[in-house]
Amino acid sequence: MNHDQDSHTRDISVPLDSSGPIAALQADPGTSGQRRLKPFAIVRSWPRLLWIASLASVLLMVVSAFEWSLVDLLTPFLFLPLRGLAWLIFVTVSVCSVVRLMRNMRHRRAAVPAVICVVALGLVIFVPFTNLWLRLNFTLNRSAREHVVRDVSEGRLAPSMSYANGGGLITLPSGAPRVSNGGNEIETKKHDGKIYVFFYTFRGILSRYAGFLYVPTGGDPNTFSDLNEERRTIIERYDDHWFFVSHH
Repeated sequence: MNHDQDSHTRDISVPLDSSGPIAALQADPGTSGQRRLKPFAIVRSWPRLLWIASLASVLLMVVSAFEWSLVDLLTPFLFLPLRGLAWLIFVTVSVCSVVRLMRNMRHRRAAVPAVICVVALGLVIFVPFTNLWLRLNFTLNRSAREHVVRDVSEGRLAPSMSYANGGGLITLPSGAPRVSNGGNEIETKKHDGKIYVFFYTFRGILSRYAGFLYVPTGGDPNTFSDLNEERRTIIERYDDHWFFVSHH
């Protein structure tokens, strides 16, 4: 009847999967069986979060740095959802990175994804990507635009559409360099015998536009189109004869 009481005191052991999440937990003999997380379990998913944080940060910076090129390529209606999606992904990944950091303060690697997100956010906020893009656009296209201005002044390029205010729209030939966003079209206006030429960097709707205006010697950029509306206009001199103008 005894059987060494084996039937009542059998030791039951469950094999643990060394590759599963349970392997990350180990009983600490000095803490009365409390469970603690092994360091390698924290590091295991760290590379994945690191890559996701890096990709989300790069996506946000690309969208911010090349905003006006993307607007020209996709149109404003498609760019706005793209920018919203980039911000949504970035914010989600940033929150996950911060939560992981708070849960694993003892491990320095856990801070890397959060640091990447913070650096990316700082660059997007403080780096003047639009001004840098405009300066690069002006420098790279200046020679080709001045060639177009000469062709307009000498009559080799004529408006295909005329406006009531004396201006006109010229569609550049198919083989011409791309010097104006929104279809490679330029606007011209003749005022007091002087020819003004406008190249788009942004071509919006409802009188919203921006770009580089060539102003002839003795001319005034305020006389072009509706740039005399001070409250809705930004005019910035870039170089002799060249102004960046924006109307909103």
